[in-house]
Amino acid sequence: MIAFTVFLASCATSSGVQPIGKDLYSLTVQDSTASAAKQSAIQQATAHCASTKKDLSVTDMGGRSDAYGWHSYELNFRCI
Repeated sequence: MIAFTVFLASCATSSGVQPIGKDLYSLTVQDSTASAAKQSAIQQATAHCASTKKDLSVTDMGGRSDAYGWHSYELNFRCI
């Protein structure tokens, strides 16, 4: 059971940073827990902005869960 749990914890997926407007980006992360999905989305968005020497400014965010126990977190943001 422990090996299965560790396997699930390592199965996060990400859409990657997608441009959705002028200087506006979106990112969706799916993970086995809501907090892990949120944390990963914020870390990836922060890293993207840092790579352009700018700071993260979140414009919209939200999470949802499916019937299989997976949690998704969507983050829309700007780098300012």
